[in-house]
Amino acid sequence: MPNIKLKYKNDPSNVPFDFPELLASLAYRPIFISAPKKDEIFDYLGAKQCIEFSIEVNRNSDQTKRIKYTTPNSNHDFPKYVRKSAYKFLQKSLNNNGN
Repeated sequence: MPNIKLKYKNDPSNVPFDFPELLASLAYRPIFISAPKKDEIFDYLGAKQCIEFSIEVNRNSDQTKRIKYTTPNSNHDFPKYVRKSAYKFLQKSLNNNGN
């Protein structure tokens, strides 16, 4: 991930793959995304665009129910309440085999 800033200058056209397509291809598995609104490294709106693309691509399936997206009002961090939410999501996903 650091290369996105250092090597690719935060320019999606320079990155050798598309994050939206990557996420859409992974949506058959449970995915938890935390994109803090005050993140000084990554813009949370980029994550939102990836989610929206994945939902559009997978709209005719249950795959979109496997994506959990949160935008805490924090910096580049993983606050305790978000961590707890992630653990709960993962536990539920493992207990339900991702369904």
